[in-house]
Amino acid sequence: ILRKHPKQINYLAPSVAYFLTILAGTGHTVFSLIPVIVEVSQSQNIKPKAPLSLAVVSSQVAITASPVSAAVVFMSGILEPLGANYLTLLMVWIPTTFLACMLTAFVMGFTDLKLDSDPHYLERLKARNFSPPTIKEEKETSKSAKLSLWIFIGGVVAIVFYASAISKNIALISPVVLGRD
Repeated sequence: ILRKHPKQINYLAPSVAYFLTILAGTGHTVFSLIPVIVEVSQSQNIKPKAPLSLAVVSSQVAITASPVSAAVVFMSGILEPLGANYLTLLMVWIPTTFLACMLTAFVMGFTDLKLDSDPHYLERLKARNFSPPTIKEEKETSKSAKLSLWIFIGGVVAIVFYASAISKNIALISPVVLGRD
């Protein structure tokens, strides 16, 4: 996605990092995106610090909204006795945290992000401390990789469904054999 739409790197980098974290429940997924974000942003004459910082912050914010993160499970356990069930919390936390990340990306767009106007970058480029950016060839995703992704997403959906079904407000499953606590 990042390589297919490089001009939108300031919005796509945090979006991809956010949704990877939502699915995995950990912010460590952003590490695999860092080289791609740097490569794509440099190829578009954008300072990598903007999309990198947006992606890292988005991945950490997404932990507070991920249905499979320990933070959300813990908070839903605390807030459910007060009347806020798991599904309601997700319906509030996911859109608000994503909107906050996109709003931050929008505000960041008003700063000077041109790489060729950065004197430190130009100085390092002249000194040949690194080579100019090159775009790497995109590899075709195998069918087994796509299948494993869909199986993983299905597992996350099953976890969300089960956690919602055992909540006291919905109570589709009774008695609860395996609780969240």
